[in-house]
Amino acid sequence: MEIRIVKSMSKIERDDWKPLESRNFPFTDYDFLASLERSGSLGERTGWFPHFFAAYVDHRLIGALIAYLKTNSYGEYIFDWEWANGFHHHQIPYYPKLTSSIPFTPATGTKLLLHSDYDQKEIREEVDKALLSLVKSSSCSSIHHLFIPQDELQAWQGSGYHLRYSQQYHWHNHAYQCFDDFLAKLKGKRAKEVRRERRQIAEQGVAIELLTGDSLDQMASDRFYQFYLATLDKKHGLDYLTQEFFRLVFQSMQDRIVLCVASYEGDWVAASLSFQKGDHLYGRYWGSTASFRSLHFELCYYQMIDYAIAKGLKLFEAGAQGRHKIQRGFVPSWTYSAHKIFHPAFDRAIAEYIREEKRILDQAMEEDQNRSPYRPFISEKSPC
Repeated sequence: MEIRIVKSMSKIERDDWKPLESRNFPFTDYDFLASLERSGSLGERTGWFPHFFAAYVDHRLIGALIAYLKTNSYGEYIFDWEWANGFHHHQIPYYPKLTSSIPFTPATGTKLLLHSDYDQKEIREEVDKALLSLVKSSSCSSIHHLFIPQDELQAWQGSGYHLRYSQQYHWHNHAYQCFDDFLAKLKGKRAKEVRRERRQIAEQGVAIELLTGDSLDQMASDRFYQFYLATLDKKHGLDYLTQEFFRLVFQSMQDRIVLCVASYEGDWVAASLSFQKGDHLYGRYWGSTASFRSLHFELCYYQMIDYAIAKGLKLFEAGAQGRHKIQRGFVPSWTYSAHKIFHPAFDRAIAEYIREEKRILDQAMEEDQNRSPYRPFISEKSPC
């Protein structure tokens, strides 16, 4: 087995990569990763430099770890700024570091893609050796695997990584037949609030439509980009993604994208962009150029829950953070990362940091679980 460090998706054939792609996770698709590069969303401007660890047997690609050499901590959503500050305070470089993650995407899914016809344990072990080799040659301070699935925790911990817990809010489809079926499972007050928020959309004269497939043309991508910029302006965020990125994914990933558009008097005033693959749905971006009550909740939550129910999807991840999601049917969920620090003193300090952080998060998780919007289980006929 040969492990090659590939610094651009353009060096890998699309047909060779396709058999490795995840069944439910669109962000490891060749087209998504290639669009990030081709659009100028990576590199010096944002501090993400592709370093894919590709495993070959007889020139056949049998596995790959998606990773990036990082010169900052922007766009990761697992925050290590305090760690970096600690390094810098002692005049020890924290960057570069090696991060296995999907740029600007706080969504859970494997970044270690393995061909089912080969020994997956062997591929993992060889990739891990190659990671350590690159760390030495590049003077990296650390390795970070972000938003990893739960079934990978034991393997990374066994390789000497510290496991770190974070929290998001996810929606699960319990075989709902329609949106009213979902509402029937909520506590009365919560269901009433959701109905009121949805009613406000029509009362304000806002029209909603979902665009998929051939409807996702360049005009749609360019209009959505303006909404993306509007959100960044409001939050003083960084424009990691370029206009060309949206043009490329709207063209190459039409079968993965769900664009939810709000119009007022015939003009687009807001939109949300989600990605679907298999039975999972991921809400990623949203923006608006006008203010309407409850519009964010309608585009980013309720319309996507409606869509997930109609399509029989099992999971909807609506992005990072947001305790307000609980009262709208989302439940607190753990997310996971794994970290290896190569400075002995900082390794011990960060291990203690992670243990204390987990203790605090356990309390927050318990509080959130006690705020569940769902009624105790009652077997009853669907209202649909």
